[in-house]
Amino acid sequence: MESADVALLCVYAFVVVYFLRRFMRFRKLPSLGIALLPTGWVLLALSSGIPSDDLRAMKWLGVALGVLLIASVTHADRTEAR
Repeated sequence: MESADVALLCVYAFVVVYFLRRFMRFRKLPSLGIALLPTGWVLLALSSGIPSDDLRAMKWLGVALGVLLIASVTHADRTEAR
């Protein structure tokens, strides 16, 4: 495994741990979704037998779900601040 791969996995691990702790503290479901988002990218990076068209579609689906999750987290943070 290259150093770039290890660094990327460390960043993903930090994101997962941070948002799992946030979910445990605030019990907001968007935090759980954000915590699980990097696992999808790790699985996609490790998969090699997927045709390129299907892989592209899966990546765009991940992007769309990620944008929805980030929007729901920012909305939850705004309502919490009020």
